[in-house]
Amino acid sequence: DAHSIPFADSSFDSILAIEVFEHLHDPAKAASEIYRTLNHNGLAILSMPFMFHIHGDPSDYQRFTNTGIHTLFKAFRDITIIPFGSRIHVVSDIVTTGSKPLAIFRLFNWLLTLPLVCTPSLDCPSGYIVILSK
Repeated sequence: DAHSIPFADSSFDSILAIEVFEHLHDPAKAASEIYRTLNHNGLAILSMPFMFHIHGDPSDYQRFTNTGIHTLFKAFRDITIIPFGSRIHVVSDIVTTGSKPLAIFRLFNWLLTLPLVCTPSLDCPSGYIVILSK
């Protein structure tokens, strides 16, 4: 449970959380736990959706903006936020999740997140990679 990590303070050199924070009922508590359990030079790498369909219903609680991510992880010394996906990816996700006959095309959606295919959007990304340094 990310809300209560069962390890001592400063237990880890690194923590990886891929597409987790939108499913947490108390993301601030989980952010605090990551900070607590990382050692003094620890690094956390996260991915978080932003403009992405609701999934894991009913346990998909929120999306964070760039500002929200900075606020959530304000205790960290350094926060790097890298957007991924573009408006094209966002539209493709909406269309392919909204129509059963088009669902097969979801297999190709990941291509639209690659920078070589589409330049990531700064104001309408499908998500973020977040690198946190303690």
